Amino acid sequence: MVNDSEIIGTNPWWRDAKSIEDDPEIVAWGRAKLRFIPGIMREITYDFEPDNTVVYTLRGTRQIGKTTLMKLQIRRFLEDGIHPWNILYYSFDLCKTPRELVDVMERYIWLAREVRDDGRRYIFLDEVSTIPNWQKGIKWLVDRGRVANSTIMATGSDAIDLRRAVERLPGRRGSTLEPYDRVLLPLKFSEYAGALDPEIKAIIDSKLCFENRLEIFVKLANGEVDETVEHLYMYQDVLEGLLSKYMYSGGIPLVVSSQVSAWPIREDVYNSYMNSIIGEWSRLGRDPDLLKRLGREIVKSHGSLASWNGMAKSGDIGTYKTVQDSVQTLTDLFVLATFYRYDPGRKFPMFRRNKKIYFADPFFFHLFNGWTATGNYFDTSAKYLASSENRGALVESVVAGHLARLAFDASPNKQNFDHRYRIFYYMEDGKEADFVYHDGDKVVVPIEVKYRNTARRSLAGMYKLLNRTRGKGLVVSKDHLGAYSEYVMVPAPVFLLLA
Repeated sequence: MVNDSEIIGTNPWWRDAKSIEDDPEIVAWGRAKLRFIPGIMREITYDFEPDNTVVYTLRGTRQIGKTTLMKLQIRRFLEDGIHPWNILYYSFDLCKTPRELVDVMERYIWLAREVRDDGRRYIFLDEVSTIPNWQKGIKWLVDRGRVANSTIMATGSDAIDLRRAVERLPGRRGSTLEPYDRVLLPLKFSEYAGALDPEIKAIIDSKLCFENRLEIFVKLANGEVDETVEHLYMYQDVLEGLLSKYMYSGGIPLVVSSQVSAWPIREDVYNSYMNSIIGEWSRLGRDPDLLKRLGREIVKSHGSLASWNGMAKSGDIGTYKTVQDSVQTLTDLFVLATFYRYDPGRKFPMFRRNKKIYFADPFFFHLFNGWTATGNYFDTSAKYLASSENRGALVESVVAGHLARLAFDASPNKQNFDHRYRIFYYMEDGKEADFVYHDGDKVVVPIEVKYRNTARRSLAGMYKLLNRTRGKGLVVSKDHLGAYSEYVMVPAPVFLLLA
């Protein structure tokens, strides 16, 4: 049974709104070398009509900053004058049953009504996925009107269980045009660059709001170089230096903070994240040795065409089904992303053909590459990135993830967004184009990543698709900017700022 003092103790702003500044998460955020507010904070709507109780979930890998995001949002509410008693935060990492969740909510509602009985409530349920069938508690509360006029944000590190649980809340999540299920992803390159370089941040803030980024991308798809791109090109040396660092740390906030504080990245940082992935994998009843064999195969085939059968045989993993299910598990854990071949007739993925599997963040690549190799993590990363070919492969994976995020931002139907139906690769007559961006309507853009100085000799796959679309292509280069008859070439760090 949860007691009142415990609930009150986790919500000290009920006594004094300024106490949020003493919250451990807020203090740690304030002391960090990298103080970053995720863009998702600006994207989530919390205020609705009183009869509309909305239930969101927030998923993401461990230590990605979900709790910090909640506390930053609470601080913003308090700064905006929201009554402190209209805000509840509670972590359920020690709770075991849906009944305990209901008890916490019921006690909060009773306590709050003694002080304030009007206005919308903002309820943050942290680590709720540690409770089996937690959604039953939410269902009970919603059905009985206990949480009327509330916005609920439920988070958990158990991303798979969290996703499955909300599937059993039909008709009880309220009404919103936004996605109910949000994902806190690693920092994009633009977020990373802006956090580390004030001058770049000023340019991003003034010239690269989402509407501008999408407009610039559409211009590039039509063969036109926007003046903003030309302006960004003036900072190519700075951006290239930032991208080189991003290739080591990726966008994991704690890793970036470690990178800023001390170089090289400490071995314990790698071990901490690798152990968390192994822990999640093992908790699902899977063999860690299988994870290591699979990881080795994904590192080997990273960005290349791969088949479930081929990986199963090469890695001695078992059947194609074992590989398929294991890749899906790592995808659910936000470690991997898979892309499929584009069918230009149907404008649809060809699921039975070979796939391209990328790590969702450069740091995840280094985790698995170091875990399956000899030597320490950082030295393995440095050795890998010393090769220009390897750097190009990792840049390609970053472009893949950023294209998926751009497609999501541009999608008019975010509730049902699936990157597999928007970003592909293309193959015709043995010639491959790295990516195809499809907006779901008329825009089809072949994209090649040529992170080297000479790119024109190997664009055959792009030309094959352009012969069908009669449009323009886009080449992501190392350091060249220019418009040509068939395509536009943009340096990788400049292009990544747009995605």
